[in-house]
Amino acid sequence: MDDSSIATDAAFFRKAPTLQFIEAVADNGKQKKSNRYSKKPAQLYRFNEVQPIVSIYRNKLQ
Repeated sequence: MDDSSIATDAAFFRKAPTLQFIEAVADNGKQKKSNRYSKKPAQLYRFNEVQPIVSIYRNKLQ
């Protein structure tokens, strides 16, 4: 996505819980975390089967 609000990794992971196309992975009602690629456990997310809706108001005229 070219959205400036999620352009950087830090901004994306801060905003990830509010995005409609992504959801946190749960295991027995608890959020699942993994430390496979880092020292600290990181929250796992998965993509939903949501069709994105493109807003005509966000597109810039060229």
